[in-house]
Amino acid sequence: MSLSHPMTFNGVTYRARRAIIVKSHFGISDHGGVMTIDLHLSYPDGGPGLTSIGGYALDGKAVRGERTSTAYGMDYAVKVMAAVGASSWEDVQGRECLALFSVPSSSESDDEDFWGRHPVGIATSDGTNAFFPQTHSAFWAERGTAAPKPSEELSGSQLSQLPAGSSVGFINKTDASSGVAICGGNGLWSATGIGDDLDDYALWARTARIYYLGTVIPAV
Repeated sequence: MSLSHPMTFNGVTYRARRAIIVKSHFGISDHGGVMTIDLHLSYPDGGPGLTSIGGYALDGKAVRGERTSTAYGMDYAVKVMAAVGASSWEDVQGRECLALFSVPSSSESDDEDFWGRHPVGIATSDGTNAFFPQTHSAFWAERGTAAPKPSEELSGSQLSQLPAGSSVGFINKTDASSGVAICGGNGLWSATGIGDDLDDYALWARTARIYYLGTVIPAV
């Protein structure tokens, strides 16, 4: 009898095995001094022995000698908790979950092929939520390169596409008044110095020059 079963997420089929998180590390790594999350898994039904998943640098490059926190790192931790059904980090260790392996299709009934392999993802025991660190990292990397550069002037159409948490500065074309606005999502903005036209970004863009400042609270 096979100890694993196929599960499909986002069109990709993996082999899932029941696992227990026997250790969860969320802190500074001994190698390089970067912030990481590592989950160590055991398999109560037997199989690949003790494996781990994680090890990604969750903080940013050092600024004035100190590494910086990132929205990517926070999102990573949130996604891990969701994938094991935990509401706090303290609840992660000891959780039962599914370890998801990427294995050749010819191995569907051969559990020996799991030896020496590490999982590529984890999921809740019922398979309703899953997390894949490599996919998550690639998504954030692509999102970062696609974002406007700070201080870049934006058009009305670009303004409407900014995610919640985006911060922009504006200078009124007629009276040279200025201020800063933060997007709350769905075309809603909070700002100083912009008046009643705040929610109409099309009108706003016609009456002011808009400059992208960055993302202060990125949308998840």
